[in-house]
Amino acid sequence: MNFELNDDRLGDVSIGFNDANRALTLFHHQYNSYFFQLDSTLRRLKDQLPTDPLARKRIENFINAKTKQSKRYKKLLSFLKLSSDQSRYSAPVNHYEDLIFRDWVWEAPELKVYEDFILETAPKTGNHLFLGTGAGRLVYNMSLALKGATLTALERNPLLLFFCQEVLQGKRPKLVYSSEEVLELETSFPSYQVEKFSHPQNLKLLWASFEDNNLKEAAFDHVNASWFFDIIPFSFESSLAHTVNYLKEGGMLTMIGPSCFHKKDLIGSLSYDEIEHLLKKYFKEVVIDRRDIAYLANPLSSQKRVETLSFVKATGPNLDLA
Repeated sequence: MNFELNDDRLGDVSIGFNDANRALTLFHHQYNSYFFQLDSTLRRLKDQLPTDPLARKRIENFINAKTKQSKRYKKLLSFLKLSSDQSRYSAPVNHYEDLIFRDWVWEAPELKVYEDFILETAPKTGNHLFLGTGAGRLVYNMSLALKGATLTALERNPLLLFFCQEVLQGKRPKLVYSSEEVLELETSFPSYQVEKFSHPQNLKLLWASFEDNNLKEAAFDHVNASWFFDIIPFSFESSLAHTVNYLKEGGMLTMIGPSCFHKKDLIGSLSYDEIEHLLKKYFKEVVIDRRDIAYLANPLSSQKRVETLSFVKATGPNLDLA
């Protein structure tokens, strides 16, 4: 697969991978696999519709909603040259679709808590790097609040990042929510249209990964990592060492996330005490505030998730450990 890029941009998104063609090929296979498996699942459901009228309606509604939204996402990712060919299997990505609805439709109150913390803590000017910005509402809101600063939003997931780009181009995309968990038939699978937004001049969208990007060392006064270090496939210590590379002398890391890390293996998991210890190893001053916050509040779900989060301010990176 050759994408023959003529530029280091796709619309308003800068491509920051060191080998853009390699990254595009990887995502081509991943999303081909994702949509192939999704289409196969929907076909199987159509063939196995139950006879009970309420159960049949629930599953038909799910199929219709999923099909509509899948078509929109395929169009959004058309630059990946997706096809129905499944000649090469790749483990599909975790698309984190709920973040799109949380950020641009539901306006979950948790975002306001994150914004207030960053505003109270981070410098009001300078260069700011936001890692793993997802669907982008937090970094968008921060770019409006920090008008005297320049913000770079780094995101690896193309579905989330290019949806954010579409929103900030003022296109008002339509969405259909679909979930296997159905609370009530009449209120499930609703349709939405995103409000009109515009792209702030001080916000740069960067398609890259934490470990593969063209960012310069010691270029940032502030790095934010919200729900990031706990989900990437690297140890927390190596991630901190890598993050310190991006910071100027005297720079700051703000971090929002779980107070303990649950990884696939016990060795990779971390307690609050271990997280604090490593932060103090890589930064000269560390302040941590723990709060119970509703996370990914979904108004269509019967499940309410409350997390004990750590709000971290770490200043003075130990650059000799980078």
